[in-house]
Amino acid sequence: MTLIALTRAVPASFAGCELTHLDREPIDVRLAESQHAAYEAALRAAGCRVERLDATPDLPDSVFVEDTAVVLDELAGVNVLVIDDDDGIRAMIGTMLTTFGARVTYAASAVEAMELTESMEPDVLVSDIAMPGEDGYEFIRRLRSASSRQAAIPAVAV
Repeated sequence: MTLIALTRAVPASFAGCELTHLDREPIDVRLAESQHAAYEAALRAAGCRVERLDATPDLPDSVFVEDTAVVLDELAGVNVLVIDDDDGIRAMIGTMLTTFGARVTYAASAVEAMELTESMEPDVLVSDIAMPGEDGYEFIRRLRSASSRQAAIPAVAV
């Protein structure tokens, strides 16, 4: 089994973050990028395949995406509907799931996901919580109040 390590590029806006455990001094973004590259090299040396997501300048501390890990067993033949408004996150989750044999369909919004649950038969949903418009919580509540088949689809919130 291939181990996948998720990282995110360090954005220039990282300089505006605060280190709450140290006295405040400017963050050296070049040093942070160098340290992050060394971290990724260590992951590769440990046998991981590093999947680097694009930087998110609006969320500079999101370089720590690897703080959350998802471990999956064999998913061959499982139909998964991934709902997330962020293209990069959708692709990353899809890559992880297809690596283990899942068949993945993507939706960029709760509205699109609801339409897809009516036309396909997902075995499980993976839904973002914080989406614009209808968020993941409301989507899952609405799904649970729908037809019996849709109401019974297991859901994972991310």
